[in-house]
Amino acid sequence: TNSKPISFTNTTTNVNCTTSRAPNATDTTTGITSISVPSAGTYLVSAMLGGKKTSGSGTDQIRFALAKSGISTFPNGLTYPTFVFGAGSSGGMEFHANFTLPLTLSATDTLSVHFSHIGDTQAKIEEGYFSVTKLH
Repeated sequence: TNSKPISFTNTTTNVNCTTSRAPNATDTTTGITSISVPSAGTYLVSAMLGGKKTSGSGTDQIRFALAKSGISTFPNGLTYPTFVFGAGSSGGMEFHANFTLPLTLSATDTLSVHFSHIGDTQAKIEEGYFSVTKLH
């Protein structure tokens, strides 16, 4: 669904950050969707998702992006290019999307990742990660 936080089921490492689950997440029963930073500074934010298309006609263009504390696409929509999703196939086509950004954040900023610009395409996310690391 467009702009809904994507859920992750595991927390591999949690160094001073807080994780939580948004009520409007893609999966509202399990997993985490958000990472909140403990202090102001420069952070390296990276995320990757991979999976396969399960239905939808034709090709769709998707944007995989970051949201921050109520800002739906942060820093802005031009930061994240769209990628071609589906390549004309109605199912089974594999995909991946990723980004890595150094960002200046404030204490308690909350980050999540989401897709946008989705047409009638549906997919199953099979793997991925969402990471926030303080640089200085």
